[in-house]
Amino acid sequence: MVAVKRTFVGFLLIVTTSSATLAQTKDPNEQDASVLETDMEEEESFIEMDMEDIGDEPVSDTAGPPETEALDVDMGDVVISGTRTPTELSNLAVPVAVVNQDAIRSQGSRDAGGAVENVSGVFVSNYESAGRGGPGTSLVIHGLPSDRILVLVDGQRMPWSMRAMDLELIPAQIIRKIEIVKGPSSSLYGSDAVGGVAHILTRKPTETLQLEADFWAGSYTTLGVNAFHAWRQGQIGWVLNFNREQSKGWMDEKNQQLIMDMSAGGISDDHKYVRWKRENPYSTEDLFAKVTWDPSEQFQLHIASRFHIEDNSKEDTDRYRYDDHKRRLALQAGGRYQTDLYNISMQANWFRRDQKTRSNTVTHLVNPTSPPPLLTSTARQGNDTLGNDYSVELVTTYMEADWSLLTVGAEYRHDRLSYNAFERGGTLTETQSYEAWQTTIGGFLQNEFFLFDDRWTLVPGVRVDYHPDWGTQVNPKLSTLVKMTDSTAFRAGAGRAFRAPILSQMYRPVFKHVGYYIVGNPQLKPETAYAWNAEVEQRIGDDIKVTGGYFQYELFDMLATVVPEELMLGGMAVMTYDNLKRARIVGGEGQGSAKVFDELGLSLNYTYTKTRVLSQDSKFTLRESKDRDQLGTVPNHNAGAQLTYDHDSLGFGGFLGASYQSARDFVGMGGRWYRAEHRVGTRARFYKTIGQHAELSIRATNWLFYKWDREADGDTDMPPLSLYGQLSVKL
Repeated sequence: MVAVKRTFVGFLLIVTTSSATLAQTKDPNEQDASVLETDMEEEESFIEMDMEDIGDEPVSDTAGPPETEALDVDMGDVVISGTRTPTELSNLAVPVAVVNQDAIRSQGSRDAGGAVENVSGVFVSNYESAGRGGPGTSLVIHGLPSDRILVLVDGQRMPWSMRAMDLELIPAQIIRKIEIVKGPSSSLYGSDAVGGVAHILTRKPTETLQLEADFWAGSYTTLGVNAFHAWRQGQIGWVLNFNREQSKGWMDEKNQQLIMDMSAGGISDDHKYVRWKRENPYSTEDLFAKVTWDPSEQFQLHIASRFHIEDNSKEDTDRYRYDDHKRRLALQAGGRYQTDLYNISMQANWFRRDQKTRSNTVTHLVNPTSPPPLLTSTARQGNDTLGNDYSVELVTTYMEADWSLLTVGAEYRHDRLSYNAFERGGTLTETQSYEAWQTTIGGFLQNEFFLFDDRWTLVPGVRVDYHPDWGTQVNPKLSTLVKMTDSTAFRAGAGRAFRAPILSQMYRPVFKHVGYYIVGNPQLKPETAYAWNAEVEQRIGDDIKVTGGYFQYELFDMLATVVPEELMLGGMAVMTYDNLKRARIVGGEGQGSAKVFDELGLSLNYTYTKTRVLSQDSKFTLRESKDRDQLGTVPNHNAGAQLTYDHDSLGFGGFLGASYQSARDFVGMGGRWYRAEHRVGTRARFYKTIGQHAELSIRATNWLFYKWDREADGDTDMPPLSLYGQLSVKL
């Protein structure tokens, strides 16, 4: 056994704290495919404020320290994620898109992933799943894949699992709004926020008693229930939510998997492959609780918890079965103190993730001494991943003058991960294990300047991170807002961002998948990016808003999955990781919304993205590298249209949505390139209120009966027309 220990010396300079990473690994040659994430709990921590922390006075153009006379007022146009200070959206120097609770409910979204599908610059991919089960929902911003997008829930980092961020873990009923920060954000959030930040903010206590219940059923024998309660009594407020959904799921009847040895000769494809069963059953349960205590107008405390259970399984028509069990627990506690000039907040967090997978595999080999013609082998495989992440953050703002707001933050994070895997077949038993811990100390500094009667906003900021493996990472950013007229605004920004390689990418052991192996690369370097963007916003009256923007990213030492020609094991390809020397992403986006008349609204969005690998400085000879000058992360063209109708007097309304994605090449399973056809997605929801407290609704997906083949392998990767009915009761 080989042990690797990393140490550091950190220092605090002025008010900016350097960041250091300590890592200790056991058996670095036997490590896991799971991803080591650090969880930074900042839930509404004063600067990352929940709207319940903002008073009923409008937030000033200078975004000074807010008052807290009425903590239950929802300032719908106030965002906190762009600068980590509460600022009106129209006064924000950073491009931010907001999806509020009304829009989420109108669309009939079931979780956070479905809620952001209609935002320009954002690409959402559901991987061969119907409902909330499965490997997850992938979120891409400006062509940057999901492992370069930071996803927060009330300030807490979401773990990156398998192919995607688990946006499906957050049921729509607890979401108050989602703020999407576009562009490099490492100056505030550190590693991973290369393409931006998706911040999910949960609902809050209210002075009025809230009791809500939702019941739904539909395709694939799907059944679901959600119960929500929120209230504030004097100084104490609380939120409770329970969500459960179960379904038989969906699997295309043509979907199949290899069960024969790849070298088996003289065997037809009909015998080399076996069909999956059409069901992909899953069940999910979520429990969410939040308690706030406000002993005075200056001092507030809160504690919150989220617990999630998810079980997935699938079987083929032979004897293969796969089971996946996820458990997530998050706890956070914090407080803040504020005066007219400054605010101080502190928050402690704990995040625990536990995932277990089990599979029974069957492989058939040609018998050279037939009969029998085939030899069958079976194996039992599984792995257990356990992560515990702790963090403490201190953030303060100081109103230096009416035209200057200073924000300083420091954080401490400690993460632990253990992984165990096994494979048992016949008399052979193989095991793998991996343990690691990491401690990070970091800090940032930002100043917002409001000049010329708030016509010009200038926001410089910087974050410093020190890693013993890669040295110091300094990530500055400069953003600006110019209000050319009362209805026309120009935003622009430029900054540096980085993404550090995670331990599983560096020390992952040789791990066998279906048809290929995967192994880590301890020689990886951090990926850096220099990016800039610009946006023009035009308002026409009170009912029309149009935005158009440009973005560009220059990526160096980009971390990528590769399949080297010189790495082979047992006749199968070996996938690993490497730094591609340079890549570029350029694109443009536009979005328009209009209120056609009082009951009817229309929204359109379009994004053009061009990704290109400019040069590859790999020590490997890459398979399929010729003529592959793109990153394969997003389609070139991504467009959407949404029509909403709400007739309050009749208690009737609905939503129609459609999206288009052009054909694209992408890197899929085993690091192989695939060609995905163009895709058309459609959604709809119609509702009718019953009295004052009930609502009946029906929602549909893929109402155009579109068939989409993601990997050109002959199956269908988009669920067919799916219908769901729902009864909602609200008191």
